[in-house]
Amino acid sequence: MRDLENQIVYGIEKICRLHKAVIEEKAKRAGISSLQVEILKFIYDGKGESLTEISGEFELSKATVSEAIKKLLEKGFLNRIRSKIDLRKQVLKLTEKGVLLIEELKLREHSIFHFFKEFDEENQHIFLNILKNILFKVSQSGLSKRIIFCFECKNFSKVDNENFYCLVHKKEFPIEEVRLNCRKFLKNKN
Repeated sequence: MRDLENQIVYGIEKICRLHKAVIEEKAKRAGISSLQVEILKFIYDGKGESLTEISGEFELSKATVSEAIKKLLEKGFLNRIRSKIDLRKQVLKLTEKGVLLIEELKLREHSIFHFFKEFDEENQHIFLNILKNILFKVSQSGLSKRIIFCFECKNFSKVDNENFYCLVHKKEFPIEEVRLNCRKFLKNKN
């Protein structure tokens, strides 16, 4: 049994390392760091557009993120523009150069992850639910300080052993519907 668990963890690590290598390769070619590529990807995916959102996602100081953003602005991957919602604020948007870099990265990522399509949808859901259950258990153990997903959000609560409630979406749902990438995430202070 222990060998099976080790093989599963090793397999997940391999996939993560391969993904990281793709990001590092793209970063090196663009003359930026892998963190900077991750920031561009975060903004491109619509997960955030401010220094606060980015530093929260990556659990880095605002100074560290600010320095990374400064270099992305200098190299022409990002622009600062006025927020359409709050004219007092500036938000970060990818330039055409930034969009092109991330779209190239996404094509490369697709070449890795298209293998998931070889599994039928039912097996993909089974795999995702296993990952969610593992993350839930990690969250409950207190080991997760960097995992950003429903279980760590202050808008999220457990109803019973199978159902959860989200204040943002104002609905109850089973673990199968728990999100791993919600834009409305607010870190619990636990």
